[in-house]
Amino acid sequence: MMKTAQRPWTAVKTSWCILQFVLLASTCYASDEPERLSSNQHVSATLHVKYWDWGMTSKRDNYQFELLRQALEITRDTHGDYILDRVVRAYSTPRVRREIHRGDIINIRIGPWRPQTAAEDAPNDANVPIPIPIAMNLLGYRELIVHKEALADMGALRDDGDFTQQLIGQGRGWEDIRIYRANGYRVDDSANFMTLVQMLNNRRFDILAVSVIETDTLLRDPSLPVAALRAVPDVMFFYEFPLIYYTSPHTPELTTRVTLGLQRLMSNGAHADILHQYFAEEIQRVQDPRTRIIELHNPLLSTSQKTLITPLHKLAH
Repeated sequence: MMKTAQRPWTAVKTSWCILQFVLLASTCYASDEPERLSSNQHVSATLHVKYWDWGMTSKRDNYQFELLRQALEITRDTHGDYILDRVVRAYSTPRVRREIHRGDIINIRIGPWRPQTAAEDAPNDANVPIPIPIAMNLLGYRELIVHKEALADMGALRDDGDFTQQLIGQGRGWEDIRIYRANGYRVDDSANFMTLVQMLNNRRFDILAVSVIETDTLLRDPSLPVAALRAVPDVMFFYEFPLIYYTSPHTPELTTRVTLGLQRLMSNGAHADILHQYFAEEIQRVQDPRTRIIELHNPLLSTSQKTLITPLHKLAH
């Protein structure tokens, strides 16, 4: 088997922890550790956490749910007991923002970092970001899903200029749409995720760009018409795309607790271990020297945000 020019995971893990501390030091959520609860103390109300699972990318959601569970567990000594529910609902992006804002059915979700002053945001859509990236930019490594009859042609495309001539399929409301258009790509954003797969089958667009942490789940899903779809080998798009938790504005205690829990998991190295446990194969694909990375810029991020996390494909060399 061909050896890849990877750093040992321990080196990547160390770099990741250092970079996380840079980010945490700059956020308004950083605070001193609260005192631990003594045996005769109790929290007046058990925290009820209702995590939204969109039901389409089980591996990614399993990771996000487990990380959340460990963030709650590691803060049990300071914040008491909790109830954690996993609520599977096929909400659209605008709908999930509204439901998180209300906080009745769900009160925490995962999503890419986005500016909180977006023009399309209504007051009742406001979600509270926890600005701690949890996936080392893996969400921004995009594998290219195409119809099998187009696989040879796609493999012959060599640079960014070639790919900008292709039509990219993306779901309504996805943050990626603005990134692709800012980089000169053509985008069809007329459909939801389920419809996108069928549209690609019908050759309505050329490429469905899917995160490396979602590709395997998508192509193995027996409920989706994916038999004629393939991932273009050895090529990925990449744009910096931090993945973070969002909470309801009506549950400040949840925001505080998850923030503290993530800080503890980052500082003791547990977060990097969990990430590698779920996505070792995906990290290896990203860092394989045979993988051609086509970099796009994310206009939604400031210059300082873009320098916080060194991309995985650059750590590998």
